[in-house]
Amino acid sequence: MTIGERLQNRRKELGYTQQEIADRLHVSRQTISNWEVGKNYPDLQSIVDLSDIYNISLDLLLKGDEKVMKKLKHDTDVVKTNRLVAISNFIGIILALSLILIGGIESTALGNWVILIPVAVILLSIGSFFTKVKSNTALNVSCFIIGMIYLLLELFKYFV
Repeated sequence: MTIGERLQNRRKELGYTQQEIADRLHVSRQTISNWEVGKNYPDLQSIVDLSDIYNISLDLLLKGDEKVMKKLKHDTDVVKTNRLVAISNFIGIILALSLILIGGIESTALGNWVILIPVAVILLSIGSFFTKVKSNTALNVSCFIIGMIYLLLELFKYFV
């Protein structure tokens, strides 16, 4: 039995309408209907709320529906990945600021600051390479490449 069938059966056993459940969860009646027919699945918070409303354990509600378990695992992975991206960006910012401070705030020569800008961009993009966020990959690769080209051009000026 799928989670949608379990939800529908329990709702009917308790004598609730889809609209009553929708009102309690602050979603539309169509959302409840879509969950019950298996068109899509509730998020984790909605599953917990439904478990409370229907007075049914999460274990009983979720077991046996592999699609829902895959969705919950995916949602959890997304949260973990977003956390990794935030941490890697924070580390990149700290490293970039450290380089700026090491370069010398009192230095007014434009050349020092021009080199630090691409280094900061490179550091900010490196962390996200390892986090499996596909939507940010192209942006990070392009930032990394632009930063490297710009850095090499600036360094080339010093050595030529």
